[in-house]
Amino acid sequence: MKCVLQGVNIRGGFRTPQRLLPAYSAAFIPPTVYWRVFSASCLVALLFTTALCMAHAAEAPAAVTSEAPETRDLTELSLEDLLDVEVKVTSASKKSEALFDASAAIYVITAEDIRRSGATSIVEALRLAPGLHVARIDANKWAVSSRGFSDRFSNKLLVLIDGRSVYTPSFAGVWWDVQGALMEDIDRIEVIRGPGATLWGANAVNGVINIITKSASKTADSFVTSTVESGDRTIQAARYGGKLGDHGFLRVYGKYFSDGGFVSASGDTAADRWRQERTGFRMDWERPGKRSTMLQGEMYQGHSGGTWTRRSYTPPYYTTFDDVGFASGGNLVARGSRVVSDFSEVTWQAYYDRTNRRDFLADDSRDTIDLEFQKRGRHRPGHEVTYGFNYRWTSDKIGATPIVSYDPSERSLHLMSAFAQEDMVLKPNRLRLTFGSKLESTHYTGMEIEPNVRLLWTPDRRRAGWLAVSRAVRTPSRFDRDGTLTSGVYRSGGSLYEWNLIGNSDFRSEELVSHEVGYRVRPTRRSSVDIAGFYNVYRHLRTFELGQWYIDPSPVPHVVLPYFVRNGARGKTYGGEVAANWNLTRAWNLSAAFTWLGDGVETSLDEDEGFVGSEYQGNTPHTQFQMRSYLDLPNNLELDVMLYSVRRLPSGNTPGFNRLDIQLGWRPPRGPEISLVGRNLLSPSHREYDSVLGEHPTEVPRSIYAKIAWRL
Repeated sequence: MKCVLQGVNIRGGFRTPQRLLPAYSAAFIPPTVYWRVFSASCLVALLFTTALCMAHAAEAPAAVTSEAPETRDLTELSLEDLLDVEVKVTSASKKSEALFDASAAIYVITAEDIRRSGATSIVEALRLAPGLHVARIDANKWAVSSRGFSDRFSNKLLVLIDGRSVYTPSFAGVWWDVQGALMEDIDRIEVIRGPGATLWGANAVNGVINIITKSASKTADSFVTSTVESGDRTIQAARYGGKLGDHGFLRVYGKYFSDGGFVSASGDTAADRWRQERTGFRMDWERPGKRSTMLQGEMYQGHSGGTWTRRSYTPPYYTTFDDVGFASGGNLVARGSRVVSDFSEVTWQAYYDRTNRRDFLADDSRDTIDLEFQKRGRHRPGHEVTYGFNYRWTSDKIGATPIVSYDPSERSLHLMSAFAQEDMVLKPNRLRLTFGSKLESTHYTGMEIEPNVRLLWTPDRRRAGWLAVSRAVRTPSRFDRDGTLTSGVYRSGGSLYEWNLIGNSDFRSEELVSHEVGYRVRPTRRSSVDIAGFYNVYRHLRTFELGQWYIDPSPVPHVVLPYFVRNGARGKTYGGEVAANWNLTRAWNLSAAFTWLGDGVETSLDEDEGFVGSEYQGNTPHTQFQMRSYLDLPNNLELDVMLYSVRRLPSGNTPGFNRLDIQLGWRPPRGPEISLVGRNLLSPSHREYDSVLGEHPTEVPRSIYAKIAWRL
């Protein structure tokens, strides 16, 4: 049998504490190793930067304009024009600022990046961001993480779509298969590697992904698109855009998606078929006086399949079967803002979200209401304060599945929070200090305090360096407190054993203290380099520890081994990310990124104190590399090449892989746009992740798809 629960690997039956604990101790890497490797990484980045400077020493730097992405459609610009647009971000400080001036490790995936990458889903577009690990478990399941702790339910990564959190409190993570916005409507994806809890709250521990869709004023046209891919995959979508009176705009869209599934290790078609229908709308009113209001909503439903392993009380003590799950939901979001002056703005947001899910793992219905208010203002020159309040109510009804149950099965949770952050200019155009904290009152753990301090140094408009120290917490999920999962059955010494994972009402928040450093430089007008390093210290990490065994006579006499959720581990992660961009000519852009990660977890328990399982080691590759080339050809042709290289996962049976995607597109000024894309071209198929909760991972096959889009 092979089963993994949140990284707790059980291979070939039950693994004893004596076999596991030495492996955890040996994996703990001392800080001196981190500093040596990080110094080497910085040296490599410095040499790369120097090479860029020498290659373009004769080219004088040009002034940079400060036009926000929301005022121009980047997909309509040439590579040369893109050089003169300085991308603005809002996720780092909850206000619009130049990406170059953000004192955080932030990367922006633009609408142009998404279009030219050929990505057909949000989660696949996330591969473009350095520092993220994106791996497919099967056709409809992913593991996405930032700076370690990769898992199908990566519980330290907060994900938002237009300010609406899609982080589920049930397992603590994201159901990626139901995050399916129309790709053509995404304006940008802002990815913060590192904690963002001061502004975004609990669970923004290792990163924040903020998916921002376009205003309806930027999608006033209409279009239809059709994508047909090998492997019986198809995407059909249509959008209508128009005006609402003098100051309003509207868009309505519909999307149908179907995937015939991936392949098994033997090359046969797997049972991970996937189908989904989605429809939505957005209305924006942009009134004189810098006031704006937005209302948007969507509904979706779909089915997804997979192959699972479950326990059995007769030899061979497990069974394999195919399952088809169902998911549906909808949400309604309203937001308004009023700009008082260049240094003062008031915003509010409210949303309602409904989700339903029924499959082998979950039988979950959840309603969420969220209210938020924020104000930004300058109380004196050089001192700008942003503060806000938030209230969230979520209520669930969770039924029992063949392997998971909850007690109680229904629970309502309340969350209240307030934050304040000050941005202080210590030296104009040179030195800026940002500090603040969030106070959050949660149902399970009471008051949580999440402060941060950041220092930005900008000696000129071509260089910027920053330092940051932050605290963040990952609050308990419903499973941590109330869940029970039956993992498996095995026979040893003539006795039959069953082991269960059981929630703990005393489980507390996991804590992080993060130390970050970063440096950005524009060696020339046509090139840029971004370097970030981090050293994270974690306390009270989740473990699974053996309690008192007992005998259960039903359905056959067997020994039950309960493993309780505890806060029994501590750990560290450390590493660095380097991203570079270079426009070789007006029509040719190259970008590259390298990520290095080290981790270690240790526990104070002795070997005879019981099994200690941790999800915090071995599920994230130590190194990743990517390179992208965008080339504009004559006659409105585009040739785009993406290469990804991922090292093998330290735990499990997942080898490393190299992936090559190539897109050839034709984009005339009028008429249909046509793309031909080849994905995973280097091998017939490859595996990207291992089993998590008993599902059978499949292999990502080589594929080719054609897409046509016609704007009306």
